[in-house]
This record gives sequence, structure tokens and C-alpha cells, in this order.
Amino acid sequence: MINEFVIKFAIKPKKNKTSGGIKWHQDFPFFPHTNFDLIACVIHLDDEEIDSGPLKVIPQSHELGLLSHCTDDKFVYHCTQEDKIDKHKSISLTCNAGDVTFHHCLTLHSSEPKKNKRCITVIWCNLEIKWLSSRRKY
Repeated sequence: MINEFVIKFAIKPKKNKTSGGIKWHQDFPFFPHTNFDLIACVIHLDDEEIDSGPLKVIPQSHELGLLSHCTDDKFVYHCTQEDKIDKHKSISLTCNAGDVTFHHCLTLHSSEPKKNKRCITVIWCNLEIKWLSSRRKY
């Protein structure tokens, strides 16, 4: 069973070449939760190119566990443990309209600034996973 946790409609608006981009982070620190049973589901409504600033992920980075997103005890909206971020392993998810991607709430991800004027629309859903016992009778 999957319980819907939060749905966010996100649009990467048309911006100039110097704006945008999101630093490396994990999703978990942004939500008040008590466990790591969360995944993000991104539904791509437009074709993306590398110049569109697509989502970048570091495969298997969720295995690092929860990383700090604080400086001087203040939340700063990005991972502050730079030594844990292996950018050379990152991959860009240039998706086509209709593609859906999933990543764990501890997966390190980011995006580069947009370098084109195309508007990119995605639907971003954060889902809580509730695993049901295979022995349960319905």
C-alpha cells in the first residue's frame, strides 16, 4: 500500500541564463517524518534537454544515510557534508514528456541552472510507503 504524503506542482519557469539551479540535498530533512519510508515521484509533462536544468541524482547515495543540511545549527536547504557528495557519479535525468522517475528520500539530488528559455513543467509527489505483510488476509 502507498499512502500519499504530499503533492507539489512544480514549474521551472522561463528565466534568464544565470538563474535557477538547486544545490545537492536529500528530501527527508524538508519533511517532519519519523522514518525513511518516503519516495519522490516526478511526472514529467514536457521534454527536457540538458540545457533545461534536469534533475541530477547520485545513484546509491541513499546508502549514506541522513546527511546534515545545517550550518551553525541552522537549516540551509542543502547538504553541508560536501565530502560525502561524489558529483562524478551523478547522472542527469533528461526525460521526455510522460516519463516518471522515482527516488528515495535520502538520495542526493540537484539541478543545474536553466540555460534555455523553455518552460519545464513537472508534477512532484512525495509518497509514504506502507508495506503490507504478505500473510495478511483480505
